[in-house]
Amino acid sequence: MRIQGRSNRSVFVYSELGHGTAFKIYLPKTDAAIVEPVASYAPREALGLLREHTGPVHLLLTDVVMPSMSGRDLVDIVRQSRPEIRVLFASGYTDDAVVRHGVIEYGVDFIQKPFGPKQLLGKVREVLDRQGHTA
Repeated sequence: MRIQGRSNRSVFVYSELGHGTAFKIYLPKTDAAIVEPVASYAPREALGLLREHTGPVHLLLTDVVMPSMSGRDLVDIVRQSRPEIRVLFASGYTDDAVVRHGVIEYGVDFIQKPFGPKQLLGKVREVLDRQGHTA
């Protein structure tokens, strides 16, 4: 099956029972510059602010999956200069799913999206009150 779109875009779909489905997507060539998504600047900007801040930082709340780096990678970078920082991971995926895919391991502090202000406040308090840290 072929689906023809505007501007010379096409999608071909091939499917055979018992063999699976293949999609071929054809897009027009462009000379436009590739622009990095705005969201990917945010972790770098946050790291810069963290480096400039001389006071204590007690908690890092990070998403597990981000456009430019994983939450796990962010924690590894932050812990180089602030090994004592507590970490709370957030994700729309269940904690079992992110563990199964190797993004985080069991035992880390995790809050599943969506969450409300009371749930977030309770989890932050729990993480800050615990002796020692994980992640």
